[in-house]
Amino acid sequence: MSQNTKLLTKASWDPADVHATRLPPLFTLRWMTRSLSMAMVNIVLMQITFYTTDTLGLNPVIIGMLMLGAKVFDAFTDLIASYIIDHTHTRWGKARPFELCIVPIWVLVVAFFSTPDMSDTAKYVYIFVVYVLLSCVFMTFLNTQDSTYLRRSLRGGQRISKVLSRKGVLQMLLSGLGHAALPQLIVLWGDQPGGWTKITLVYAIPMMFLGLVRMLTIKELPEEVLNGNKPAEKKQEEPKLDFKTSVNALLRNRYMWMVAGMVLVCHFGQNIVSAVNTHFFKYVVGDVGFMSYISLIGVLPTFLVLFMPAAIKRIGAMGFIRIGLFCSLAGFALVGVFSRVLPVVIVGQVLGTAGLGLFTTFSSFFVIQCMAYGEWKTGYKLESMMDAMPSFATKIGQGVAASLAGFGLTLIGFDSQLETQSAFTQGGLTAMVSVVPLVFVVLALLLTQMYRRLDKNIMKVDEDLANGIHADASSLSL
Repeated sequence: MSQNTKLLTKASWDPADVHATRLPPLFTLRWMTRSLSMAMVNIVLMQITFYTTDTLGLNPVIIGMLMLGAKVFDAFTDLIASYIIDHTHTRWGKARPFELCIVPIWVLVVAFFSTPDMSDTAKYVYIFVVYVLLSCVFMTFLNTQDSTYLRRSLRGGQRISKVLSRKGVLQMLLSGLGHAALPQLIVLWGDQPGGWTKITLVYAIPMMFLGLVRMLTIKELPEEVLNGNKPAEKKQEEPKLDFKTSVNALLRNRYMWMVAGMVLVCHFGQNIVSAVNTHFFKYVVGDVGFMSYISLIGVLPTFLVLFMPAAIKRIGAMGFIRIGLFCSLAGFALVGVFSRVLPVVIVGQVLGTAGLGLFTTFSSFFVIQCMAYGEWKTGYKLESMMDAMPSFATKIGQGVAASLAGFGLTLIGFDSQLETQSAFTQGGLTAMVSVVPLVFVVLALLLTQMYRRLDKNIMKVDEDLANGIHADASSLSL
């Protein structure tokens, strides 16, 4: 490549140019719109345990079991949805049409937090049905196409890392404001009849429309461009993939399982804190409103993700993630030791959640690495089925966290009818927002250490694929 060509390539806005470093105009802003909408969905859903126990007066153990049951059911819907997406061919592309799922998602969120006044049994049935539709159907289709959509709309690993890092900052800044507003809305309307309907509508109406911007403005690249990375003499017809073959290829991708494991434990750590954090601040700290400070101060560490592209060159993407996880260890330890010292609690929770959030922000980057590894290892190009793994892990993490939160609240003697909880209960709440997530941070660190081998060799994998070389003919051993 000549010097002039290199300069042109560097300045190129063409999303199909694998050598370009410059992003198409406003690409990150357009890309993050649906992600921000979904982040707001998750922020609201983090209040499920608090809403169902303190507002509806339901049994936290039963609620936890219902949430876990729905997530287990997701094991089947994720694989089915990903298989459908991998075999979807429309004029809009493969993944892009499923962005429309953001509309019924917000409708169901409002429906969940508007549970009618009826018998407890009827409430349990209503909550389960709405949550299954929300999580097992529409969120499944939306989550299992995200990395596939990005990989099919923009070429070049450096540009993808830029999108994810900048999106991470913008999303965390804006979702941080949404997170900070939620405790104040709970204080304002949470105890009023229909108050939770008002709270969710504040988020649902603008976020539903914002969530459609990405689909309307970012197109998937043509198939001939997506398949044009091999020399002409190396091109061959892609092997047909039935469901059994797809699953077998997925099972052989051990690094994808590591990523799914990391997603699981990171989301578990985040969601166990979120599930009981309102209880912790109400009954241990003494004021739910103080949660807003965590959300506002928590936006500061988000700027660190801008260093991700540079960090990839020096210490590798996973090395950067590990730094964040060590910060999480320190943060949750501070919360456990100084649970009565508000400034330390705030700093500790900011560090703890920021470190976990760093990986979840960049999980798509590692999924795309695993897509390349899977094609190199097996010869089969799986896209959405790879997306299904972290999607499933995310929902299992959320479900297990909700279930454990319910069991935990019962185990520590929590009683929503009491204005003041016992010292034992308060200590239990503290442990659930410090010791429990700390354990899962340790598990995440172990998995990241195992994964680093692929992270260090991903460029060689990409080079092999570009030359039509797979694992059986490569000098690389992974």
